[in-house]
Amino acid sequence: MSLAVEVENVVKIYRHKFDGSKISALQGCDLLVSEGKVIAVIGPSGAGKSTLLRLIAGIEQPSSGKITIGGISIQDWDATRRREFRRKFVGTFSQHARDNLDPDMKVHEAIEWELINADWKPEEIGPRLDRVLEKLNIDRLRNAFCKSLSAGEAMRVSLAKAIAKKPFVVLADEPSGQLDTDNMNLLFKLMKEASKEGTAIIVATHDTRFQALADRSVMILDGKLASEEESIDLLQQHLDLDKLRQQGELSRTVILDSTKHIRLPTPVIHALELRRKAKIVVDFCTGEVQLRKHPEDDQFVVEMQSKEPELPFSRKNIDTEILVNFKGVSKSYYGKNKVDVLENLDLEIRKGEFVVLLGPSGVGKTTLIGMISGIEQPTEGSLTVGGNRLERMSIGKLSKFRKNYISLLSQNYILHPYLTVEENIGLSYKMMNQKVDIHQIQEVLSKLQMTRYTNVYPGELSGGQRQRVAFTSAYVKPQYDLLLLDEPTANLDSILAKKVMNMLTELAETGKTVLLATHDLTMVRPGYRVLRVKDKGIYEDVVATEDYCEALRNEYFHH
Repeated sequence: MSLAVEVENVVKIYRHKFDGSKISALQGCDLLVSEGKVIAVIGPSGAGKSTLLRLIAGIEQPSSGKITIGGISIQDWDATRRREFRRKFVGTFSQHARDNLDPDMKVHEAIEWELINADWKPEEIGPRLDRVLEKLNIDRLRNAFCKSLSAGEAMRVSLAKAIAKKPFVVLADEPSGQLDTDNMNLLFKLMKEASKEGTAIIVATHDTRFQALADRSVMILDGKLASEEESIDLLQQHLDLDKLRQQGELSRTVILDSTKHIRLPTPVIHALELRRKAKIVVDFCTGEVQLRKHPEDDQFVVEMQSKEPELPFSRKNIDTEILVNFKGVSKSYYGKNKVDVLENLDLEIRKGEFVVLLGPSGVGKTTLIGMISGIEQPTEGSLTVGGNRLERMSIGKLSKFRKNYISLLSQNYILHPYLTVEENIGLSYKMMNQKVDIHQIQEVLSKLQMTRYTNVYPGELSGGQRQRVAFTSAYVKPQYDLLLLDEPTANLDSILAKKVMNMLTELAETGKTVLLATHDLTMVRPGYRVLRVKDKGIYEDVVATEDYCEALRNEYFHH
């Protein structure tokens, strides 16, 4: 089988825009991908996954090393030539529909434009469009406007648009990050179907569900490939050493890179409690190789990373005061057709509660958050937040209300491109006419492993890093009663997601009210109030227990 992508000893170094300091994103990375294979590239946030995809796409140029796509080396080309190559032979899409699709185009127009842009002959476009729509089972969406698509539909159309021109490779950055399990499984099924034409598909992801389905999963750590497995939940094994000890055996595939170096997988290092020195013993008679802890290894002092606990929510500081009150609220959107999202909703949320909205993509979780924040208005009914009847307030009063009572983290987490990380977060203080608390900012950034990026600009960060900056901005805002978060862990690996949930739990323990929308059932902790949304309303309202959380995890991974 021929190789669609060859990455050999690639290094990528970024220079700071103003002071010229260097940031190494990739440090001798290697990757081989065969035609027609679906590969998951995984690793912690900021490990270099998105950088690797941008280099393969030709969006950026490596500092050194070799990149070959479809047998053609592109690493020495200028930006114009790389762009022309990408236009014809590389497909890309991300988790955000706004980056993939023109909202005012119909689905067939978006796909046709991709073929026109790739210089397909006019007489070939119609048959190819029909073939793609049929192959991905989305012909019913042919005449739908892209802005009307649900999250799952938008990802399927984004995939169709990416594979339409029959590229050598499709590069997808966290495509399942905001999808429920059903939509994720369907997206993967369609990726496998699309790859039968010979197109390789490389997916950068934190999603442990996706990793278990891919043909291969490769882990990237500190800018290098660290390990590789076939059809295995690689990231979960990487993070949970206790479960591996219970199994009694640890078996991993390591990568001998182009410089003949091997990186030991993190679970191996932790299992042997290695610090600086190990010993390799080769038995030439049997061919067996043993890796042991060196007798002198314990003399080295190394700070070991402690395991992040999962903090439950005690509920002891929940007040009797009703902070949010929906009475008979309905919400509809009007376009060519009326779309009813919520019908006759009655809901009370008390001050100091930690509430999690769960549900598949497109059921109204974001709409609920939008209404509570005053960005969206109910079609019918009344909505009171902190004693304010939102449907009666003017745009100006709603803006003032949001400023004084709400802190909001949306899925878009827009950052100012010409301000540094610290300056972006500082806007939360300046908006409230308060002095920027540098110490508090640094404390939160340290918890989120972002201290070294204080003076970096958003364009130099990965998606997960940008999400952490936006989260910090919402978290440290000086004055608010209610923190609203829409998919706050979608771009984070499980360790960082656990830290974010712990920080939110600790915040709620102080009496702040936290309301979080997510499709990730594993984010729920004992003590959280869980509202499950579906069919235009809330069908389950329960306080989570240990058994309930375990049932949710099983549903998430095995649904």
